[in-house]
Amino acid sequence: MVSRSSTRFLNICIASICKAKHLKRAEIVIIDGTILGVLPDVVTYDTLINAYSRFVSFEAAYSVLDRMKEACINPGVFTCNSLIAGAMRHCLLSKCMDLFEEMLELRIKADVWSYNTLMRCFCKLGKPDEMNRVFTILYFVVYLLLQLRLMLCLRGFARMVLSRMHSCCLGI
Repeated sequence: MVSRSSTRFLNICIASICKAKHLKRAEIVIIDGTILGVLPDVVTYDTLINAYSRFVSFEAAYSVLDRMKEACINPGVFTCNSLIAGAMRHCLLSKCMDLFEEMLELRIKADVWSYNTLMRCFCKLGKPDEMNRVFTILYFVVYLLLQLRLMLCLRGFARMVLSRMHSCCLGI
């Protein structure tokens, strides 16, 4: 039986090999690990995608996504962010928008890094209006999350007051 720590060790090995720019060896380690029963996870493939987009090409990184799907591992937000950043690094700016749309179609929730990379892409394209629109969306998403968090905090504070925990409330 293979434990979760074995997959974690595989991920550490893959990251180390990728930093040394030996990507073919990293793929051999993944295959050997699979033969031994250590199954790769989304982190394993994210590391490989990031390395391919940095050191080889965007097409090579995108091909890892296909192998990832063949292994029945769903891509996450970091996978998409790595691909978008790789496309931008190789000046494939139209591909950045396609990948962002594909990410939303797969119902992967975009995070701050996704929007930040998309804004950099619009900046490189010379489209400040589009960049400003993405920034406005990002601002409102973060603003609404902060408002919701504040509302929940105040709601908890009101519950403490109503339950006569005045000494706990004064300690806050």
